[in-house]
Amino acid sequence: MRIVLAMALAFFLLHTNAKANEMGHDISYYDGETELEGYWISSQCNASKAEPLIIIIPQWKGISAHEKDVGEKLAWKCNNVLIADMYGKGIRPKNNVEAATESAKYKNNPSLGRQRITAALNFGKEKGKAEQVAV
Repeated sequence: MRIVLAMALAFFLLHTNAKANEMGHDISYYDGETELEGYWISSQCNASKAEPLIIIIPQWKGISAHEKDVGEKLAWKCNNVLIADMYGKGIRPKNNVEAATESAKYKNNPSLGRQRITAALNFGKEKGKAEQVAV
């Protein structure tokens, strides 16, 4: 019985993550010369007007299944979602030490963090033609 329950739980978790990954896709945008790789999830509504845009700032290890899951839920509520890339394309901390090193760049230079968020905001507003935005 435990094996059946474990298998059912594993199937549910895998199906949930796969579903989130099907709705969105990696997307490149720039902060000056720095290429960033965010994650875009289009609104799941069939509205004829521009949908609101929500920008998600990921946790310190970068874009993960958690942010994608939250983004999917927001897309089902008629929002376009951009999960911002704060570090740059290909920079994905694998552990807390790497994450601390990367995030320290923004702690020591807050204007760089604002710059990255502004790049995501500008890209997302243009892509989604959004008039309403939340970060």
